[in-house]
Amino acid sequence: MHLNTEVYWEKRFKTDWKDLKGVEQTLIHYETILTHLPQWMKDVIENNNYSMCDMGCGMGEGTNELHKTFPKSKVFGMDFSQTAIDEANKQYNDENITYFKGDMRNCDEKFDIIVTYDTFSYECYKY
Repeated sequence: MHLNTEVYWEKRFKTDWKDLKGVEQTLIHYETILTHLPQWMKDVIENNNYSMCDMGCGMGEGTNELHKTFPKSKVFGMDFSQTAIDEANKQYNDENITYFKGDMRNCDEKFDIIVTYDTFSYECYKY
């Protein structure tokens, strides 16, 4: 099964994502991202109420961290796994966060800021 496909991630989110500490990994990554943003950049984002999209949001942990850091901003979480989107909506039900199923390769939505981590990868094939 290929790594970055909808089929692969549907299976992971339905079976072992939580058991293999995927939630904790996501939180560590977003804590690192948000801790290292310069304060001037945080101020610009907060003062301008920029829309933000967490592309490849998984089960929404990072999207929720973006919302907590930038409460005035409208925050979106997009993933191509419906299982992940359903879980995100259950766990982080907030009027300022919108989760939706989508694919970054053909997204027509417009956002001021896009945040993504661990969504671009390659696969090695043995020929």
